[in-house]
Amino acid sequence: MCNHPSAFLDPLLLAITSKKPLYFLAGAEWFGKGIKNYIFREQFNMIPVIRPWLVKDKTKASNKEMFEECFKSLSEGKNIIIFPEASSVSVPYIRELKTGAARLKVGAESYNGGTKEIDIIPVGVNYQNSHRAQTKVLVNIGEPIDFSGLDPVRDDKLKTAQMTETIRSKMSELVLYTEEMAHDVTVRETARMLHSEIKVSLGLQPGDEAGAFRTKKSLIKMVHDMLQKDRQLMDDVHQKVMVFYRVYDRLKFKGFDPFYYEHRGIRGDVFYLIFLLPLAAIGFALTIVPYLVAGALFRTFILPKVSGEYKQGELNPAFAGSLGFSVALLVFVIWYVISAFVFASNTSIPYAWIGLFVVMYATGYIALQYSSRLIRVVRYLQWKSIRKLYKNDIDHLVAERNDIIAKLLSLRDKRTVT
Repeated sequence: MCNHPSAFLDPLLLAITSKKPLYFLAGAEWFGKGIKNYIFREQFNMIPVIRPWLVKDKTKASNKEMFEECFKSLSEGKNIIIFPEASSVSVPYIRELKTGAARLKVGAESYNGGTKEIDIIPVGVNYQNSHRAQTKVLVNIGEPIDFSGLDPVRDDKLKTAQMTETIRSKMSELVLYTEEMAHDVTVRETARMLHSEIKVSLGLQPGDEAGAFRTKKSLIKMVHDMLQKDRQLMDDVHQKVMVFYRVYDRLKFKGFDPFYYEHRGIRGDVFYLIFLLPLAAIGFALTIVPYLVAGALFRTFILPKVSGEYKQGELNPAFAGSLGFSVALLVFVIWYVISAFVFASNTSIPYAWIGLFVVMYATGYIALQYSSRLIRVVRYLQWKSIRKLYKNDIDHLVAERNDIIAKLLSLRDKRTVT
């Protein structure tokens, strides 16, 4: 069971994360007929699901064949991925779930006569930004859910409803926010401010995404609980945090945390920029054309269709990241093939085009990493420059930040002692 914040990037992530073959339930309206249907079913291991609310002719809204196929597959030990939210929306919490997962478990165990228990394993996908390349994503895989503590009921609808609520609870443990917390701007921005301070105090290393997730999730809950108990504190913190981030974001530092970066230092990034400059320059030269073309195609033909509020029958904004990835992949593949053909046509060295592929991919990857580090260093140097040019304003801003952090950490310490 997995949340569904980024369209078909989610099943791709799960497929490359799992060591075992996975089967996917997907909307039947995507399958079509002929070769497309064959590829989806046989090559992508996809099982069509009719979503009744999308079917005009309700007589065709039966999923009997799908359930029977799933019962059989589960009883044979196959692993089926289900997105029980039934649609893709880019939010960082678990939305209301459909009961299909619980019904599959109950039905499959009935199908095999109770000889094989069907496990439901919760999964939480956490994107730093599901619509932007080179941002982080953490896939949390939980333990099989134990339903033994549920109230014994005979009514199947009540049973599946209880099971579905348990599934939602377990999935929520694997993502950062509950719905309530995600919509609370004060909690979200205060946790954002505290996160770098906590990471430093705990000694979390860059790359320890699992540790960072656990820290941030407990931090979000801590901030939420404290602010709910003390309304005066909440109002005070809200005002201070909003003022801080209005100035902070106006300085164009949104998405970059100079306070955490100050603790890390810039030596590693500067070392990388100096010694990998030649390879990065080659990568830029070889990949700048497809990079610009892919970006232009996305902004011209796709971005206008995935911007704004989603309406039935239109392109879902949750597909923005997936479509951007697909466009870039297609453009880069075409560019690589054309480059290899041109290169092979102008050299007598056998299979030299294979070497070109390797060089283009390796240096292109280095160029992407190089650009990220370069931007980070430049923004850090900009921050240092701003602190000198506007010393009084920045000192006041930092003092406000430190005051908020001190208040919240002192309350955390008091709560820990009590």
